[in-house]
Amino acid sequence: MDSSQNNADGPPPADRLIKALQTCFADLAKKQEEQAKKQEEQADKLHQAVEALKPKVPVMDRKTAFWNAYKTLADEHDREFQQKYSTDLDTALIFAGLFSAVDSAFIIQIQQEVQPRGTPLVVLIAQNLLYVSLFSALLAALLAVLGKQWLMYYLAAGERGTIEARGLERQRKFDSLHRWKFDTVMQMFPLLLQIGLFLFSAALSTYLWRTHVSLAITVLSLTSVGFISYTALLISAVIAPDSPFQTPLAPLVARLIPTTLWTKLKTFWSQAPLPPLHFLHHLSAAFSPYVARSKNVLSLFLKARSTTEKNSSTPDAPIPIFDTPFPEPSPEVPVVLWVLETSTDPRTIDVAAEMVGHMHWPRSMDANTHLNRLRDGLLACFDVWYLNGTPFLTELLDGMTLQAIHLGQAYCALRWALRSPQSRHGTFRYVDPLIDQVSPELANVVRNLSGQPALLLGTIYKPAARWGLRVIPSIFYPDSTSRIRNLEYFLNQFNNEMSTLDMQGFTDYLFCIHSFLSSTSPDDAIWMDKTQFQGKLIEQIFAALLASLQTNQISMDTTAKVIDTTIQLYRNNSTHRMYMLGTGHSPIFHFCSSLPHTEGWVNVVLAASALLLPPFPWDPIQRYSGDQRYSGDPGWIYETLECIQPLMNNDMWVNMNAAKVAWLFNALLYHDAPLAKEHIHLLLLALSLPGLISRYAAQLLLQGNIKNGF
Repeated sequence: MDSSQNNADGPPPADRLIKALQTCFADLAKKQEEQAKKQEEQADKLHQAVEALKPKVPVMDRKTAFWNAYKTLADEHDREFQQKYSTDLDTALIFAGLFSAVDSAFIIQIQQEVQPRGTPLVVLIAQNLLYVSLFSALLAALLAVLGKQWLMYYLAAGERGTIEARGLERQRKFDSLHRWKFDTVMQMFPLLLQIGLFLFSAALSTYLWRTHVSLAITVLSLTSVGFISYTALLISAVIAPDSPFQTPLAPLVARLIPTTLWTKLKTFWSQAPLPPLHFLHHLSAAFSPYVARSKNVLSLFLKARSTTEKNSSTPDAPIPIFDTPFPEPSPEVPVVLWVLETSTDPRTIDVAAEMVGHMHWPRSMDANTHLNRLRDGLLACFDVWYLNGTPFLTELLDGMTLQAIHLGQAYCALRWALRSPQSRHGTFRYVDPLIDQVSPELANVVRNLSGQPALLLGTIYKPAARWGLRVIPSIFYPDSTSRIRNLEYFLNQFNNEMSTLDMQGFTDYLFCIHSFLSSTSPDDAIWMDKTQFQGKLIEQIFAALLASLQTNQISMDTTAKVIDTTIQLYRNNSTHRMYMLGTGHSPIFHFCSSLPHTEGWVNVVLAASALLLPPFPWDPIQRYSGDQRYSGDPGWIYETLECIQPLMNNDMWVNMNAAKVAWLFNALLYHDAPLAKEHIHLLLLALSLPGLISRYAAQLLLQGNIKNGF
């Protein structure tokens, strides 16, 4: 009765409580879900805001990035340039106007005393000085007006065209400013005003001497004090370049002071007993480093000295092997040099440094200043400590990897400009064993900086490999032992699965081999495209190998490895063949016939014989005309065949070296060697072997006198 009553009244209290709790939990879960969704939306908005605030990396190539950085730097420089000279010219115009008015007033006053005859000499002198003073002021005003127009002409550079064309036009005009001594001419304007002021004071002192002595003495005393003060400021500006009292005459006087005269004066002061002269001696000792920088006025002596130095260094200088007319330098060269010399922004220097390795540089250039800038920028990327003046690169600073790579590559690319062997030697050392884990490309750059011919081979490192092949010849080695040791290290980096080098990269490889075997001329090192010199490089390499073997500077094993590696790279691209055979087979035959018969010479001959391939793979038998035959002694070929005769019965050895043995018989065809009875057994053995060996042996046998042979 009670339960039915409860059912009629509704669900029991426990069910209602459970239902209420379920509703509360459902609302709470819904609120938490909405709150989580709002938090996720807020997180997405915050992430988008952070991404928007990040600096966007512009998608542009190397050249565009450089020209954008150059435009920013050039605009900043030109604004300062215009502000500096505009202010100077405005000041010169104002002073010239005021001074001309004062000068004209005195001219009018004194002009009344000038007569056709009987004019006092003092009056004539004073009036002439005043006229010259007025002319100097007016000339300075005229030049100042012209200077304003010259500035406008310079600032109008590059108004149209691409950013590269505008940059080249601006740099051309900027270089013209230095070539035509624009700064020196602009400094003449205030100098003319100073001369005019001095002449005005002299004229006034001269004229007042006739009027009253006391007035003349007063003006003359003030003029003398001003002249002495100006001279003292001029001397301070000459002997100390950091003096704040600079005048237009200071650079000119600094160039006119002979170094020999300064040395004599310093010697005299050092021996002077008087205290005032001792004071001057100490003063000269303090400023002598600055004066020593001034140029000698004896131009003939300087010319003779430079000629003597040039002649004295000529015998030790390597002779260029590329005698083709030198190509024109890249038009970006003066632009990049100006950026490296002017900019203080590391990012701008980094962009300019990235351009260095991709340009053709002029044959002669003083790059010491720019190399020092690159070196300082590179050292700023590392934690550096010094030992005996040599920097040791330890830990790389955060975020400096890419900048260190570009600066290091640029430094190595310009290292050929250091003509002195001591300067060309590697001046960096690295002590961080984990640098390969940080960046293999940076490790490759650092090793080349320290004088180690390192290469980073592989498809993903193709630009780094090309850069390495270009800069390795600029490394200086103190003796032939270290040169050959580094040659072996260089060759060990090439393995059986080496990446294919294009025509230009293969030629750079040949030039690297040549640089290890003999001294390299900087004029040859700076050639960007050496593909036209492949045949000449092959000839030079074999001549250098032969000379090194005859003097025991290189081993037969290393020589064979040089030839084998070259052949392996040579075969990776068939386009190399026509270039390598451009000089014919004569250098290779001369090399093989002149080899000293020491241990391992047979392996060298077999390695070199692989270069005697025909130019086309579909013409396996090479036929030589009369002018192609080699008139040398073929005895080295028969000696080689006699040495390898026991191995020719080994099928495995024959299969591995069939091509090399075949081309030894082909070399006999090239020599047009007559058959001899003692060599018939070699031909008969070759006829029993498969492949090209028997084909060349048969052709040789048929070409000779068979009856006499048997």
